[in-house]
This record gives sequence, structure tokens and C-alpha cells, in this order.
Amino acid sequence: MGKDAHKGKDFSHRCDWIRGRVFELQAIFAIEIYAYAVMSNHVDLLVYVQRDVARAWDDRDVAERWLKLLGGKPLIHSSVRGEKLSEPQAGAISSWIGRYLERRFSISWFMRSLNEPIARAANAEADVTGRFWEGRFKSLALLDEASVNAAMAYVDLNPIRAEMAETPEESDFNSVQQRVLEQDPKFVARDESAIEDLPEDLCAVIGRLMPFSSTRKIIVDRLNVDRQTGTPNIE
Repeated sequence: MGKDAHKGKDFSHRCDWIRGRVFELQAIFAIEIYAYAVMSNHVDLLVYVQRDVARAWDDRDVAERWLKLLGGKPLIHSSVRGEKLSEPQAGAISSWIGRYLERRFSISWFMRSLNEPIARAANAEADVTGRFWEGRFKSLALLDEASVNAAMAYVDLNPIRAEMAETPEESDFNSVQQRVLEQDPKFVARDESAIEDLPEDLCAVIGRLMPFSSTRKIIVDRLNVDRQTGTPNIE
């Protein structure tokens, strides 16, 4: 992802694929994006898992989200269309939806749904087969506000630290650049003259990051609860 000096090719468009897919999945999973950095050889994500939000979804909402992701079984399509089903069919759908619901806030399923299509597209583009990603993703639960702040700084400053950019505003495919734009009054007002100068993939995700001001309060409140339950939501 980026320029390959050996082959003389530029694969930066794969960064577009990854950012686009991250926010596509955000609209399907109960997972909010707090920070991200698409680097030349890896991707960093800071996410907020909304278990309570997912559990509040009804069966139809869960089914529709799953169909957007993987297509689903014919019976699920019938259920969403409101077709009459037999009791055994309804029982099978209820069982499937229960499994789907648990996956809606699963980081493992989120990452699987991110990595697999990117790997297939990259291999098809290069006309090769085999492993694209080096290995399975690594996940770390952040248990206090200081850890969240440190992780966000690490992710946001990654391009500068790697000498890929000199300022946050120049940090392409990074949440800090996106946040700077989201705070610009022109973008808040959806000024077309400002928006039309943005790359199409970036324009499509403006406004989709979890708001910073509300994120901190939500994180702190959630962590206070999770110290008692032992189920951290920040990864």
C-alpha cells in the first residue's frame, strides 16, 4: 500500500480501498471509529464497541445488516421481505439471527470483514495468490482514559513519525487529517467549493468519525461501568 520502489508501481489506491471498507463496515457493525491510520505496511484502528446498541436492534435490523455484509441465506431474505414462514423456518431464522447479533459487535468479525475482501482485491490486481496480510490482527483493550489518549496520539501521529507527512493536515488516510477537516466551518456547512477539492473517498467519510468531545465522555462513562463488569469496549 503505497509506492513500490522495486516494481515502480504506486499502490496508494489500496489505501482508498481500506478506508472506504472501514467506514462501510462501521455502518453495519455496532462499532464506531475513533481513530485510524492506513500505513504502507499496516493499518491501525482505535474503535469503540457498542454492545448495548447492538442488543437493542430488532431481528429485522440485524438481518438487514447481515445481508449488506455477506448476502445471507434465502430464508433471511424471505424474512426481511415479510413473507409468511413456517414455524420451523421461523425457528431457524431466530437461531441464525442470534448468531448474527453476537457478530455485530465482534472485533474479530469486523477485522475479518475488512481484511478478506482487501486481500482478494489486491491479489486479483497483482494476479497472484496466497497470503496478503502478514498475519492475524492484534487487539489491545484500553482500560483507562490515559491509555485511550496515548493510543489516539500514536495512531494520529503515525504518518509524521514514519516521515510520510510533516503535519497532521498532510497526513493522508489518517483520522487526524479527517478531524481537522471536520472542524473546518466550510466542511461543517457542507460548502461545495471546499468539498469538491477533496479526494472522493475522503469526501465520502467526512462526518463519520466518532465526535471527539462526546467520545471522551462516553469512553470514561463506559470504562467506569466496565471496571465492574470486566468487559472493556475500547480496542
